[in-house]
Amino acid sequence: RRLWLQGNHVHDGGYVMPGAVGIWQGYAASISLVSNHVHDLPYTGISVGWQWNDAPSSVRNNRIMLNHIHDVMKRLGDGGGIYMLGRQPGTIVTSNRIHAVHRSKYNHGAPNNGLYFDMGSSKIRAKNNVIFDTAHTPVRFHARGGINVAVIDNILVPDAGQAAGWM
Repeated sequence: RRLWLQGNHVHDGGYVMPGAVGIWQGYAASISLVSNHVHDLPYTGISVGWQWNDAPSSVRNNRIMLNHIHDVMKRLGDGGGIYMLGRQPGTIVTSNRIHAVHRSKYNHGAPNNGLYFDMGSSKIRAKNNVIFDTAHTPVRFHARGGINVAVIDNILVPDAGQAAGWM
């Protein structure tokens, strides 16, 4: 059975708790996040997974697709348009449009990226996404704990002096 979160407009949150994520999915399986419009947030737009290693967990078979994410990371660092964490067999991130991922004057730490595969991210496919206008690289892989992610047929537009991806 699949749970759908579809067609929502999530915006202007995080005023009291700036670490709030627009759409957050921790240890869930078979969730579809489809056609949501997420914008104007101090931190990450969509976050899936909640485990900082590659050990098996309940997170699997999720679909993050057709979302429009912009004007995120306006206050904090170490996040992005879509943030993935931990092993997620069968999960696919596809056909999302991510742009205007900021780096605020308050953030002096880790970079902010369009699509961010943090520690332990594995068994995930990212395809047909369009990512541009990001404070750092369009895609980031934080390799500690192992990365096994397929990034296929995406349109990644780095700013001048940036690479398309960074590890």
